Formats: sequence, structure tokens, C-alpha cells
Amino acid sequence: MQETLVVRREQHVPAPPAVVFAFLTDPEKILRWMGTEANVEPHPGGLYLVNVTGARLARGSFREVVPVHRLAYSFGWDGSEVVPPESSLVEIDLVEQPDGTAAPAGCNRFPLWRFAVDSVRARLRIWPIWGGSRRSALTENSIQSQE
Repeated sequence: MQETLVVRREQHVPAPPAVVFAFLTDPEKILRWMGTEANVEPHPGGLYLVNVTGARLARGSFREVVPVHRLAYSFGWDGSEVVPPESSLVEIDLVEQPDGTAAPAGCNRFPLWRFAVDSVRARLRIWPIWGGSRRSALTENSIQSQE
């Protein structure tokens, strides 16, 4: 049996779950913090397609969508033999807290023999909610302007 890598991270976002959910499922809001193009259909079986860098397409499909509470979607890179589309699973739970939302996230099913830990760290850096990138739109000021 092939060994896999599971990556888990939790981030606090100073906004209610509905706002955070919109930043994960609305193409216009996604582009405020990640990517150059986004085409998402947030329902089970719906498309997840984000041009993350202008040259790399992340592709997958939504597996589970519970509005304002949970997302699960497959993930991979178009044209990649290392992490092909649909080869990993991203799971995000949004937990309401008095001062915002706890957003524990997990990335599962990364084949270890094909995917180095450094690549995982790089991927976390491109996800501002989870990695704190410079492009983060989920700051108090940007969220207040979205509500």
C-alpha cells in the first residue's frame, strides 16, 4: 500500500463563517486573495478550477459542500504527473467563534513518494488563509468592506 502524507493547519479569521465561506466559493472573492482566474461550482460534483499563478491551473471537483460550515474538494495540478488533478483531497471546516472563525483545514492523500514536504510548505504559502501570504484578503479591513 502506498504511504500518503496528511497536512493539517488551523487559521483564525476575524470574520463570521458566512464571509469566510464566500471567500472560498465565490470566484470574485477568491481572486482577491489567490490566483488570476477562478471557475468554481460549489456543489457536490462541481468544478474547482483556479489559475493560481497565471501559469498553473489547480483542478478538482467538490465532494462535499455544507454552506458556511464545510467544504471538501479534490485537488491537483493540470499537466502534473507528481500531483495530478483529483489526486488529493482538501477539507475545510468553518467553526464560529466569538471573535471570528476557526478554519481548520486538511490536505489528504498526498503520495509521499511523489510529493516532498517542501512542496507542501510552498503550497501552504500560496493559500493566504492557511499560510499567511502577502495577498491575504482575509484581513479585518478587507472583510469589513465585503460585508
